Amino acid sequence: MDQASIEAHRQAIDVSRSRIAALCFLVWDVLITTDQEIQHIWLTPFQPLKLLYFFARYYSVIVLIVLNVGVLSCHGWILVEAVSAILLEISIEILLMLRIYAMYTGNKITIRTLLPAFVAQITIMIVSLAISLPRIMTSPGCEQTDFPVTIIAYSITSIVFEGFLFGLAMFRYWTAHNQGWEKVSLFQLLVRDNMWTFLIIFIANLTNTVLFTLAPTTFANMGFPFLLAIFGSTGPRLVLNVRQAHAKKTKSIAAESISSLSVSLPLIAYSPIAVFDPDTPRPVSSTTESSRLLGSPMRVV
Repeated sequence: MDQASIEAHRQAIDVSRSRIAALCFLVWDVLITTDQEIQHIWLTPFQPLKLLYFFARYYSVIVLIVLNVGVLSCHGWILVEAVSAILLEISIEILLMLRIYAMYTGNKITIRTLLPAFVAQITIMIVSLAISLPRIMTSPGCEQTDFPVTIIAYSITSIVFEGFLFGLAMFRYWTAHNQGWEKVSLFQLLVRDNMWTFLIIFIANLTNTVLFTLAPTTFANMGFPFLLAIFGSTGPRLVLNVRQAHAKKTKSIAAESISSLSVSLPLIAYSPIAVFDPDTPRPVSSTTESSRLLGSPMRVV
């Protein structure tokens, strides 16, 4: 075995360790949030968006276990990684879009703007993978993977759409600042979650793009396991963070032993969040929204 083969084998071992590291990170994240999951997911009434939570959380774990067991062929391994990344990213982006919909107080124009862009992104990503997967070249033992340049469209499309969501969140924060209610706790939470989720996914996709195009072929596939782990961590935290904030708000009100509370402007940020399911946006009537914007009191039971 020549020096180049030895080096390629060593790098392949490093890549296999990255898959183990990604799985360990995700399992650790599951364990440290188990108490929150039991309290805010398992012990609460069923809602459809819980399916997104369970899918993002546990499908990613299952996929990483399968990838580490090594029962797949080289092309089967890459296919599972790529398809799983798309499915998980779709689930995360649905959660992000629902939060933006909530930030815009249930404005139907917002969702009509988001949906076409979302469908276009998914279409481009699927087409990119469909064209690229048959052209991927692998060496014996899956030590080297050569991706065609068309795979870049997958990462770039994701980055552009995530940037679009980030821009909408920042624009809403700017308008909220002008209205004087950007300091509402739940609104701050939505903005914060959108920001760090975008940043993490942006870095992951940018890293994958660099690995696809510039890294040695032994490292080209190194980023996918971490991308799956990131999706499996950030998505569930989007749900848990809002539910935990909602529970604290409810507990605080209950502690004051009151049956109702008169509030003014700031609670407009809470309006798209359903009382019993903080992850489900609900539209706000123009009359109610106008009265809140005018600062008139509102009764929350």
